[in-house]
Amino acid sequence: MTPVHIVIRTTYRSEGAKESAVCEYEGRRFEKDKAAVLRYEEVFCEGADPVMTTMYVADNEVRIHRKGSIGGDMVFCEATPCEFFYRTGFGNLPMEIHTHRLLVEKKTEGITVRIVYTLFSGDDAVSETEMEITVTQA
Repeated sequence: MTPVHIVIRTTYRSEGAKESAVCEYEGRRFEKDKAAVLRYEEVFCEGADPVMTTMYVADNEVRIHRKGSIGGDMVFCEATPCEFFYRTGFGNLPMEIHTHRLLVEKKTEGITVRIVYTLFSGDDAVSETEMEITVTQA
């Protein structure tokens, strides 16, 4: 496993408001079945237990698996809606992702992923999101 630095830049629009966030993580990278696999810990709230995140980055699909105080299996694949349960301490919330654009660039110096998607809860659009994930060797 190779140590990596992961930067996730997110811009989302919800109910007319636009918000941005930048999160940085230290993790590990390895290859499995033609996909780059990233493992790192996320903390969603100060004082909360960390969530172990595994991200699978293939040429035409990105999967994010979270396990811990929150959980879920998000799949980003153009033109293919993904239904999943967002698991929280308050119960499971059924969600759906519609990926409008997915671009994966794998180079020797790292990985860049750009995703544009809409997150739904039932028939309601929760957010329109643009995410950029940059992975470099630590």
